[in-house]
Amino acid sequence: MEKTFVDKETKTLAVLRLRKTMTKKSGTYCWCWTLSYEIKVEGELSLVTAANDAALAKCQAIPTQQALSMLASLTLKVGSGVEAAATAPEAASRGAMRFASGIVCECHYEGEHTAGKPEGRGIMRLANGDVYDGEFKAGKIEGRGVFRWADGNVYDGEFKAGKIEGRGVFRWADGNVYEGEFKAGKKEGRGVYRFANGNVYDGEYKAGKQEGRGVYQCANGDVESSFFKRGALVGEGVRWKASGNAKRLLDGRGVGYISREEARRTAERLGLFLPPGA
Repeated sequence: MEKTFVDKETKTLAVLRLRKTMTKKSGTYCWCWTLSYEIKVEGELSLVTAANDAALAKCQAIPTQQALSMLASLTLKVGSGVEAAATAPEAASRGAMRFASGIVCECHYEGEHTAGKPEGRGIMRLANGDVYDGEFKAGKIEGRGVFRWADGNVYDGEFKAGKIEGRGVFRWADGNVYEGEFKAGKKEGRGVYRFANGNVYDGEYKAGKQEGRGVYQCANGDVESSFFKRGALVGEGVRWKASGNAKRLLDGRGVGYISREEARRTAERLGLFLPPGA
């Protein structure tokens, strides 16, 4: 949507643009209105002062009707002989989010709508190159879908209220892959993290970090089963060496060799996960 002001005497053209965009706040993508403005004098761009600066907040989560009212009430200090006209967004139950003014939206959405909000299946393309293809609910990403970031990262799984939540697979551009449970955009619950270097962690997470019981399989064949706290090894554990030996662990450090059978009994006593072949 835009509002145009023309001063015929000074040959000044001022344009206010109000765009509906998808913005990320605290890990959540939400709809908001962004107001931008410019003034053109004989083809050159320069800054312009708005009469009501309070309306120029960069991101305001407001309803469509309120946004239209705000746009209609704006005035610019560009001189006399001002002519103004505002346009409204096209209504559609299904289709792209286009505006009658012809302004290109920073976030392009194609899909199903209900009451003017994305609902059901759709594709959202952000100006930075990110793309989401999946389900929406009440204007937010919710349900199953695939989010592809411009940097090459890809998530395929469940969302809730605009955040990654539930089960899914996150593939980083560097080759690392996590498959498991998420909560509020972070790894939480049980999951398997496969590192690009061949190492594998299979265990529990909390707030995005390894926490609880877990098995760490190294690319060189060594296997550790222990407890984790905020991503670090803590307490008792055991390590099976690829060479055939085994070690007792304390806070991730080897504290003595033991037989492989004793290592298995220790893991069972501690309630740790047993790796295959232990």
